[in-house]
Amino acid sequence: MRKRPLIVLFVVILAGVAAGWTVFSKWIRPNHYQLLRPYTVWGGAKLVPTQYRLGENGSLQILIPAGMATVGKGGYEERITLPDYWIDQRPVTIRDYKACFQQGNCDWPHYRGDYAKYFSNFIYQWLPVTFISWQQAQAYCEGMGGHLPTEAQWEKAARGTDGLVTLWADDDDEKKDYRMANLDLFYSWLTPSGWLPRSAGPYGLLDTAGNVREWVIDVYQGDDAPVQQGDWTGLVMDRYENVPRILKGGSFLDDMAHVRFTARDAHEANSPGVNRGFRCAFEE
Repeated sequence: MRKRPLIVLFVVILAGVAAGWTVFSKWIRPNHYQLLRPYTVWGGAKLVPTQYRLGENGSLQILIPAGMATVGKGGYEERITLPDYWIDQRPVTIRDYKACFQQGNCDWPHYRGDYAKYFSNFIYQWLPVTFISWQQAQAYCEGMGGHLPTEAQWEKAARGTDGLVTLWADDDDEKKDYRMANLDLFYSWLTPSGWLPRSAGPYGLLDTAGNVREWVIDVYQGDDAPVQQGDWTGLVMDRYENVPRILKGGSFLDDMAHVRFTARDAHEANSPGVNRGFRCAFEE
């Protein structure tokens, strides 16, 4: 007989939580928080128009078919041809990186004391891993059998064959859409990796605009330099030197100027930060 009051209490609490969330999402903070959806391989697969496969970290890898791509901007925009490759659908999460660390294959992220609460607490495990240097990101990807994408690979995967500049139709600050990108501190902080399904680009990649700036292989040679071409093994030059490397996509802290697919940010290779993450690319 004692079990019945406990069941009733549980149902009442559950109903209260559901009602509270409904009120919050529809009236207190309308429209955008409703779009946060946990990433699943089934949901992610529905967004992919090409082939996909399951990566070792439980995220999908998307095939980017061989062919033409528009890369660069302004007077340096050009059409190039790339062979096919695979790329992570979403940025690497704390959970993914932590598994690598626990296996002894990755270093702890920088700022161990400050970052420990995020790295160790279960509720943060689906956030993109941050405070990762370029060297740590590249080491993780190589351990997974891949590498950081080249800037050309990243741009083709994000922009598609038509050379999109932003996820939304018009490259206009007034028309940016927070349902597609975590920028301008709209969501106050990082959102879980891949939890904005409307952020899916032409190939189904998630979080290519906002949330975290993503390390790519290329050495930074200036904001207006042409996008480098060639195999990633050549572009990884100066592997152990603290030279500036390119980051793409902008972050939750950034404005429209940074989240355009043609934009570049740059940090020294051993300069991690709260807004710097990565995803991996694979040749086969």
